[in-house]
Amino acid sequence: MHGAARAKEEGRYGLELSEAALGIGGRDVEGEEMRRRLARQKELGNQRQQEQKERMEEAARKEKDAMQKLFHTLGLKPGQRITIPKRTTE
Repeated sequence: MHGAARAKEEGRYGLELSEAALGIGGRDVEGEEMRRRLARQKELGNQRQQEQKERMEEAARKEKDAMQKLFHTLGLKPGQRITIPKRTTE
């Protein structure tokens, strides 16, 4: 095929632009930034939940230790009820 025919053949579809120039291809910078921000927020949320869970477990452990000390001080076994004797009036 000689030059004139080849130019006619290549230009038969009209003006050709790249997908990046049309905005339909290439990198989606705003979308990537949004996904990064959402991932960071999710990670921070998960981190806060983990920290809260650890604080709650620590508080529960301290409460259990305090109750065991109280039972030991009162001379009671765990699960045993505290009985208060009735007053007698004389």
